[in-house]
Amino acid sequence: MHDEAPLASVFRLADQVQGNAVRLAAAAAAFHRSEGATWQEVAAAAGVSEASARATWGGVTAARLLASAPAGAEQQTRLSHRTVPLGDFVVLPVASGMRQRAHALSAALDTLRKRSGLDLEDLAQRADMPLAAVHLVMEGAAVPTWPVTYMLADLLGGAPGTLKWLWERAWHGTPRRRPADGEQLLAALRGAHLAAGGPDLSVVGGRAGLTPEETEAVFEGRTEPDWPVLSRLFGSLGVDQDELRPPFGKERDRVTPGGQDL
Repeated sequence: MHDEAPLASVFRLADQVQGNAVRLAAAAAAFHRSEGATWQEVAAAAGVSEASARATWGGVTAARLLASAPAGAEQQTRLSHRTVPLGDFVVLPVASGMRQRAHALSAALDTLRKRSGLDLEDLAQRADMPLAAVHLVMEGAAVPTWPVTYMLADLLGGAPGTLKWLWERAWHGTPRRRPADGEQLLAALRGAHLAAGGPDLSVVGGRAGLTPEETEAVFEGRTEPDWPVLSRLFGSLGVDQDELRPPFGKERDRVTPGGQDL
């Protein structure tokens, strides 16, 4: 007769492996969605229907799957001193020196909320979050985890990837990595635009010395401007250029104001 203890351990390990596999799939879907992949592309890669992909890895479902991932002992110890529980969620209370960055993230979320037409009660219900937690997040008094930020942006009809840079500034104090390519930098620019309240692009471009057509081309990703143009655009949105300059500090012979290639 086999010893039951080792067999029970095998089943527990199998459950853990299965749970990790489910979370890995959710994380992969969330990552590629934040990088601009459509649900149709995610579904094709997974070999499922688009509706199934949305139901399995979208919105609240994805956030809860990713939030359930067990942290390592060191991470748990580090986070336990910083985060506070609110229902099934944890948030990071905002220290005085981090308020401006937390408010930038909350302002971007609030811009999306206003565009969606949802009030805070509706958002809390759809996100299955305590209303108090939603209030704290939307007021910039607390920063949610990235899975929850992703979920909120998705529920509000936004592109979650545009908030990643804002979230990293608010959660870590500084982005873990500066945007490494044009797509990431464009996402950060769009996030800064949301954080500024979504002003008319002609106003943003005018402050940076660009025509409305040039500004629209940049925000739509049809042109990749050089650093002086980007720095003026970020500056017109109230972003400290030093946070973004490396590795974009060197001149890049792309597009200059006026749309002429150098």
